[in-house]
Amino acid sequence: MELVKPDIGLLFWMTICFFILLFMMRRFAWGPILTALNEREKGIQDALNSAEKAREEINSIKQNQDLLEKEARAQREALILESKKFVEDYKSEQKKLVDIEMEKRLSSVQETIQREKQNAVESIKKSVAVLSVDIAEKILEKKLEESSIQQDIINKSLENLDIK
Repeated sequence: MELVKPDIGLLFWMTICFFILLFMMRRFAWGPILTALNEREKGIQDALNSAEKAREEINSIKQNQDLLEKEARAQREALILESKKFVEDYKSEQKKLVDIEMEKRLSSVQETIQREKQNAVESIKKSVAVLSVDIAEKILEKKLEESSIQQDIINKSLENLDIK
């Protein structure tokens, strides 16, 4: 039962051992443990700060990406509009050139037709003149007095005439 009722000496040595243990724990255990805990807390805080910075950078990059996409879309739209305008201008220019060329060809064809028409009229005039002379010769050669026979000769001469 002595352990249940400690005397003053035992209590004194137990207190001194406790304080020595407390001192040793503070110096060799709690200091390094607290230092390690503080370093860990600082590392976690640094990691949180860097994560926050990374999140802000990601948001910034995302905003920049959105701006770049908008700029790219605007440039694409501008290029599309510019190319459409260029194509329309090119088409209208080519159409004008084709129209001018067609006008030239049409006027050339009309001039050719007019010349051919004049040549044909001249040819017909010559043919009619030759035919008239031939008819007059035949009429005079036969010296016919009847008009019906003269009319038959004119009709036959007209049938034999080749007009092209």
